[in-house]
Amino acid sequence: MPKPSVAPFRMSDATALKHLRAIADEPSRVRYTMHARDRMTERSILPEHAYRCLQRGSITESPTLDFHGNWQLRVEHYMAGHTLACAVAIDIRRPQAIVITAFWVN
Repeated sequence: MPKPSVAPFRMSDATALKHLRAIADEPSRVRYTMHARDRMTERSILPEHAYRCLQRGSITESPTLDFHGNWQLRVEHYMAGHTLACAVAIDIRRPQAIVITAFWVN
């Protein structure tokens, strides 16, 4: 039997930011991939920096649906003279945020 062709809805930046902020209110809902942990150590980025970026940052790349069914986006936040960017996936079903990588923009 063929799969029905259903187009997933598009998540707006405002909705994604609302979900991200609600998830980031509870630190236990924020997870880090191994890649993110390695890059954060390499780039002297503390988990607190990434966490603050999720709480207070602005979306610079709009959410897209990834192959895991999560909404992937990029958030940036200016702190201590530098701009931190985090690629993050929002899992609405759990709910949790998964930091994929983090890097200093400037």
